[in-house]
Amino acid sequence: MKVQHAQNVKSGILCMILAMFIFAIVNAAVKGLASTYGVWQITFCRFFFVLFPVLYLLKKEGGKKALKPVKLHLLAATGIIGAFAVYILFKAFQIGRLADVTALAYSSILFVTALSVPFLGEAVGWRRWAAVAVGFSGVLLMANPDIDFQTGSLLAICFAFMDAVIMILLRLSTRYNAIGTTVFYMALFATLTSFPFMLMEFSMPASWTDFALLAFLGLGGGVGQIFLTRAYSIAPAVAVAPMIYTSMIWGALFGIFFFEESLTLSLVSGAVIVILCSIYIIYRENTERNIPPRDLLID
Repeated sequence: MKVQHAQNVKSGILCMILAMFIFAIVNAAVKGLASTYGVWQITFCRFFFVLFPVLYLLKKEGGKKALKPVKLHLLAATGIIGAFAVYILFKAFQIGRLADVTALAYSSILFVTALSVPFLGEAVGWRRWAAVAVGFSGVLLMANPDIDFQTGSLLAICFAFMDAVIMILLRLSTRYNAIGTTVFYMALFATLTSFPFMLMEFSMPASWTDFALLAFLGLGGGVGQIFLTRAYSIAPAVAVAPMIYTSMIWGALFGIFFFEESLTLSLVSGAVIVILCSIYIIYRENTERNIPPRDLLID
């Protein structure tokens, strides 16, 4: 049994690392495409094409039965807010540095902890509040407001807050619906929300390569979601959740090699603080409630 458990943990960690690698590629593709296509068009493609791999999750969770949602208004709110949140994130990628935006976006777990008290009525002990306070100091260090507070950084922080609201809604939704059902209806409502905005700035893909990249935003995101779901299903959250932050490493590397970005001391120092505080929050939450915080949007 111990051998089997160890194998499951290793497999779960590997699935999470693969998911983060795929998501990092998606983010890099977004930044590349945003110089040619409108951000709303990119947002629409991100959600529309994700519907196809998510059908695989639905099939595993009961097929047609999984298409019958409970608390549809929660799923609708998640999708509508998700569309605007992803638009803000992609706008941040368009005008900001890939590494900076990626790192700041993953500060959402800090906002989740703060918002879980008024919205979910959860008890947060002083240790987690201390981790949140220290974590936000890392966010400020990454954003570097006293020296050069860029618009991209501000948008990334706005996204992190909105993503935290979405995670709160997801926690409520997954009390009544399977993960596949939740992700499907979130993507569906986000697609419908972004569609009219997409029409106002639509531009025909200039080549089959561009079309493939636009489709990859959703298809790749869906495959990444499957790996992420698999990771949480076979291994403890406390083991696999810290692997989420490998996405920061990929973001930094892609920024250096593809967009000629450079790392700054404030970014690296702030990211380390946020990562350590987030891992501690995840550990405390898993210990106290045994409910893993699942970020279904940026993960």
